[in-house]
Amino acid sequence: MRQLLPSLNVIEAGLFEPSPELILRWALDGADLPVASRAALDANPDARAMADVLRRPPDDDAFGDLPDKGAVVLPAHLAAMIDARVRLSALQLDARPRPGLMLRVDQAIAPSGPTGWDMGQPLAVLLSEPTEHPDVWYGWLLASDTDYACAWDLLLEDDDGPVDPMAAMVQTWNPVHLYVPSAAAVLGELSAQRLAAVRDLALELLEADDDAAAADPGMLVQRVTQDGHLVLTGTPLGAADDPRWRYQELYFAAADLLRDLARQAIIERSPRTSWWQQVLEALRAAADGWQLPLEPVPVLSLGTEDNAGDVTNRWQLGDWLDMSLIPSSAGDAVQIHLASRTAALLNVALSADGAQLQSARLDGAASQADLFAGMGEALTFSVRDADGKLLFEATLAKPDNLNPET
Repeated sequence: MRQLLPSLNVIEAGLFEPSPELILRWALDGADLPVASRAALDANPDARAMADVLRRPPDDDAFGDLPDKGAVVLPAHLAAMIDARVRLSALQLDARPRPGLMLRVDQAIAPSGPTGWDMGQPLAVLLSEPTEHPDVWYGWLLASDTDYACAWDLLLEDDDGPVDPMAAMVQTWNPVHLYVPSAAAVLGELSAQRLAAVRDLALELLEADDDAAAADPGMLVQRVTQDGHLVLTGTPLGAADDPRWRYQELYFAAADLLRDLARQAIIERSPRTSWWQQVLEALRAAADGWQLPLEPVPVLSLGTEDNAGDVTNRWQLGDWLDMSLIPSSAGDAVQIHLASRTAALLNVALSADGAQLQSARLDGAASQADLFAGMGEALTFSVRDADGKLLFEATLAKPDNLNPET
């Protein structure tokens, strides 16, 4: 079997070892880092070794008087990489998202700002099409490790250029969603025809039945896709000792950061449910668990007859209570107005950590009461009978999941 370069150890370290920026922060101070991050760095021998070097004072005589060996000839592959980047820069490609655009992500940035997630190295993505969520696009991961190409890696060719060398092949087996504003740079752009070839290869993958006997790691082949696109790919994956299996595991795991970032962006960009509505949802879920109906109470509107029967935020819990949820103007508190529907005595309460904070007694003499819940409180609403038997209980929306009404 050919020796594939770079080695899997080098690829894994590049993708998952702490980034130089993180190690530098840790080496110089690190007080702003989470405790878990500092502990992980403390336990990482490579990170400790790099930090020791960074902490040493500069030594002006470290290299002494080096002999003059004349001009150093730049290796051809490095010269080609520099030339590709210079030609790409000259194009001044527009960074606005569109099908075929290739983007580089250096930091995990969500709509709310940097997430603080560490990236061992930048990741590259080819955009295919937008999703229903603003700024989130569907695409595939790009990589430079062409020795590890399989039958479902499409290699970019000279006619696709100029393209940054880190975007040498498209991993159609590694689809991702990308929060586009997190991208830091454009790496190139594929023509509509070449993007169609990528999509065609990705569709063929869905029905693939690879012939492991045809595996030849490190070998490239020209193929024609079902729709007639000529593409350059690797060969099918082989047996368990084929190093490309491990390569794909590594890159699929690395791409999870982009998937998680896109999910975070979708959550942050989705319309926020007001807190009192979250409280109502918590009551509904609890009522289902207790097998009790929690139904809206229609009231006649004071407007025209066409509006009669409009549903308000008043709800009937079983045969015991009417509940009205009245949010504060800021949306960070809610008044729970309770009206008894039975002559039997009921005790209603709000508790936190087992301690009762507010309570009221509903009976024939006092059939209505009010309890007040704040958004920052982990509260439990309960209803008990005269003997203290629990009739209903609901944990209100948890503080770490709440947003004020906006």
